[in-house]
Amino acid sequence: NVGVAEYRSVSPLARLNEVVVTTLAVLFIPAAARLFANRDGRAINAMYWGTASTLAVLAFPIFAATFVISEPLTVLLLGEQYRSSSTILGILAFAYYFHTSLGFNSQMLRVYGRVRCVVITDVVAACVAILGYLLLIPAYGPMGAALSTAGSLVLHNLLNQWWLVRTTDVKSFDLSYVGTLASIVLATLFLVGTLH
Repeated sequence: NVGVAEYRSVSPLARLNEVVVTTLAVLFIPAAARLFANRDGRAINAMYWGTASTLAVLAFPIFAATFVISEPLTVLLLGEQYRSSSTILGILAFAYYFHTSLGFNSQMLRVYGRVRCVVITDVVAACVAILGYLLLIPAYGPMGAALSTAGSLVLHNLLNQWWLVRTTDVKSFDLSYVGTLASIVLATLFLVGTLH
C-alpha cells in the first residue's frame, strides 16, 4: 500500500527527535531518585527544568532538519517518489520534539511513585490514538495517521506534565527556561523564514 509506505518511510526519521531523551534517561532517573530520597523539592524542580532545557537544545538540530527542511531531507534520503511524505515527517517531527522538550515527565512521575498517573495517561493517549486512527485514516490516509499519532503524543505529554505539576515538586513552568524556549522558537521561525 502506497499510503503505508509514505508513513513508514519517514516515521524513523521523525523518531530521531527522541534519541536524546532515550540516551539520557539512564542518567536522569538515578539522579532524580537521589534528590527525591533527600526530599529536596527545590533541587528536583531545578534539575527537571534544567534537563528539559538541555534536551530541547541538544535535540534542536535534529528537529530543524526533520521539521524545517523536511521536504529536501525526504527527497535526499528517500527519493523524489517520497516528496509527499515530507509533510508527514514535519508533523511527526514536531510531536516527537515536543515530547523531548518537555523533558523526563513520565520518568519523574515514576520516581515519585505516581505509577497510577502514568498508567492513566498511557491508557487515555492510546484510546485517543486508536479513535484518531479509526476516524482520520479512512478520510485522510497517511496524513490522518500522522495527525493521530502526533495528537496522541502531544496529549500524552501534556497529561504527564499536568500530573507532574499536581503531584510532585515540579512547578508548572520555571522562568529560567524562558530564554531557552524563546531562542528555540526564534531560531525555528528564522529558519522557516529563510529556507522557505
